[in-house]
Amino acid sequence: MIKRILKVFILSTAFISCLTGCSLSRESTVATETDAEEATEITDINDLQSEHFYIYDNVKQIYHPVYMKNASFKSDPEHLNTTQDNSRSIYFTDDWEDIPTYYEGNSLVYYTKNDLNENFVLERFKDEGYSIGISNLQPLASGRYFFNAHQEEDELNPYINPDSEANQLFELDHEQVIIDNIGGATLRKGNVTDGGVIVPLKKNSTYAVDVYVGSTHHNYQLKADTRILTSMEVYQTTDYELNKSRILTINIPDEFNNGYYMINGQGVFRYVKGTSYTERTDFNIPNDIPEEETTETNEASNEATTEAAVQQNINSSYIKEEKFTIKKECDCTIRCTITNNDNSDNSDDLSIKVLGYKKSYTLNKIDNTTYELTTHLESDTYTLQFIGLGNRSYRYRIEEIKEQ
Repeated sequence: MIKRILKVFILSTAFISCLTGCSLSRESTVATETDAEEATEITDINDLQSEHFYIYDNVKQIYHPVYMKNASFKSDPEHLNTTQDNSRSIYFTDDWEDIPTYYEGNSLVYYTKNDLNENFVLERFKDEGYSIGISNLQPLASGRYFFNAHQEEDELNPYINPDSEANQLFELDHEQVIIDNIGGATLRKGNVTDGGVIVPLKKNSTYAVDVYVGSTHHNYQLKADTRILTSMEVYQTTDYELNKSRILTINIPDEFNNGYYMINGQGVFRYVKGTSYTERTDFNIPNDIPEEETTETNEASNEATTEAAVQQNINSSYIKEEKFTIKKECDCTIRCTITNNDNSDNSDDLSIKVLGYKKSYTLNKIDNTTYELTTHLESDTYTLQFIGLGNRSYRYRIEEIKEQ
């Protein structure tokens, strides 16, 4: 049984031709902390590591571990991500070929010596192509974009790939670095994807990048050395087969299109419907899962899975999101006022959440029209998400709590 967690289609963005025509030099570096092992070929089933996923080549009889090294998020196998989030990016430089490919006739297999968790999460990622090693760019009111170049010791920076030339931007050590121009073209919405990636850039070409800390100008020569994947769709499945051996096989739905999929936050594999692919193969065509399969819930799942199952029951037209930015960390109160436009009382089906990079929060229902949350928020951009809003309208405000 495959269940669609959240149906979000990444819209194509307009391109500015100047970006592809200007070439300078650049390097990109992104900070990510994952425990991915080196991609290898394993021929003996007894050499498989427990709690690991592999693509099994049934012809060559070789196991290829799923692969991921650098990402904008921390992967926690105990708390699997079950919601689509554009800010989740995976970075590849010279390790792009380490991604194993699942061709027709191959298998996605799993080996464990421990108690089996039957919930498998497949998160699909959009191939954004090559760019400088920065993702998750955030918009400003002026139409410009900024990123955070501050790096805490032993903490993950969700904007910069540490293995790219862009890692030199860490020297700015500032939480708001504005990119105003790249390759001689002004950077605005038409060249930034929903995942905050600058496009279209040419692989390994170097670009002059004008950045600002406050009003102070800095110029960098950065190479488009990073291929970036951004979260596109999320599914969960309990459809697997036990093989009378050391491994089990996870069944891939027939409805899945060519794409890049991450299994249980551990690593990525390239899924190909057929026996070959080329540079022209489109890996970003949205999947079309039948409705009868997307509305089932799994009552026996854990708390995170239960929340995902509730979300998958909701038609995408009932999900509304607003972004807001906390410029300086503070204690604050978020208050939302809901208005029923059709005179119906269906307030019990409404959930309001604040989604942050490190943590998410749920607003408390005060009465049928008021929801509140008082908490401490760090400096960052957050998403205010209304689930089950329907025909209702809303107003919200954020008030900082001042010390007396």
